[in-house]
Amino acid sequence: MSSVISDFLASEKPYAVANTSGLPEEAFRTAFPTVAAATVLTPDAAGVPALLESVRDPRKDDFVAARAELKRRLLGPAVPTSQQRFAAAVQDLCAAAREHRVRATRRLGAELPGQRHQTADAAAPVPFVPHRPSRRA
Repeated sequence: MSSVISDFLASEKPYAVANTSGLPEEAFRTAFPTVAAATVLTPDAAGVPALLESVRDPRKDDFVAARAELKRRLLGPAVPTSQQRFAAAVQDLCAAAREHRVRATRRLGAELPGQRHQTADAAAPVPFVPHRPSRRA
């Protein structure tokens, strides 16, 4: 099954899935859960009239409730929005990473040796003398 169906569910519009597998409709619906809210089209096009009728007259759409449930199950609740849920998840992940860094810094700070002490002469900075290329011709 294509992921296009789960993307299309956000529109809440009727959709159809072609069953060219040879499976009976019930087995096809069981094998592919996204078909639960779809009109199943068979090679003889038997489902086309029902699909067209549901598009023309929403009162004749037998899959409104099934699409709403499938949308909620696959895409999550409408409130908060998916962007809000994603942003919250990113914030939670960032907070967990910060906490991990603090714990790691504490642990490593206790385990790693400190700087070696140097004498005053050894600690004096070495002057930088730039290298000048020779001008031999």
